[in-house]
Amino acid sequence: MKKQRGSYEGMFALLMLLMVMIVVALASYFTCEARWSKSGFATSWGPVQGCLVDVGGRWIPDDRVREIDLQSK
Repeated sequence: MKKQRGSYEGMFALLMLLMVMIVVALASYFTCEARWSKSGFATSWGPVQGCLVDVGGRWIPDDRVREIDLQSK
């Protein structure tokens, strides 16, 4: 069948893609916040930068941060 002007399949697909992208971004933001909320470190999330953690004035990607306690007890 010939497509007519005003066909909404393309618009619907674009809208669904946008909705999926928004859901993924929100899930990533809340995962970043939940993972670091009890650590005492400040966090920052952005769609391009991802989850960053403030460690002594430096913003480091959260998957690169390691907190090691070297004090003898």
